[in-house]
Amino acid sequence: MRLDISPPSNAYEVVTKRWGLQNANQILQTYRSTVYRVESPQGPAKLKLYTQIGYRGERAAISFSKGIDSKAIAQIYQSDFYRAAVLSEWVDGPTVGDVLRKGDYETATRLACGVILGLTDNNRGSCPCAYRRKMALTYRSLQRKFKNSQSAEYRALLTEALGILERLLSHKSDERIIHGDLHYDNM
Repeated sequence: MRLDISPPSNAYEVVTKRWGLQNANQILQTYRSTVYRVESPQGPAKLKLYTQIGYRGERAAISFSKGIDSKAIAQIYQSDFYRAAVLSEWVDGPTVGDVLRKGDYETATRLACGVILGLTDNNRGSCPCAYRRKMALTYRSLQRKFKNSQSAEYRALLTEALGILERLLSHKSDERIIHGDLHYDNM
């Protein structure tokens, strides 16, 4: 069961004052959150304010993200107890989703595989992917794409992706969460 509680209406003012944030510029508004680029004591940062406290397992995702020793994930600077607000490292540049929307599927896939590899290589061998059943489905999907592909370069890329997934699927550690879902716009 999930309990949704709206954060206080002055959450923005409270959080920016408590964490010493300045020069906030809103960069995204969705039904579930508002995202700002801010100046923090740690430098440029991203402030995400959720419209619901405890939204969709964000608490577990943030706790796990804080424990990852990797440059493949943005550092979490602050989060409030209920995860209604999260302050993380600002990462310049487009998301992998932006690359995909420009029509460059091969580059987006290569970048996504690099992120996954970075997480596994630098996280003391534990599997950072949340849902092994989903990973198995992804593996079979990549196998079909490989079988149907005529491009040698694309087949080489798929071979690399399949190898990474084989390593992840063979790991015997407990399943973990990194962001609720690992997709192109979260990289």
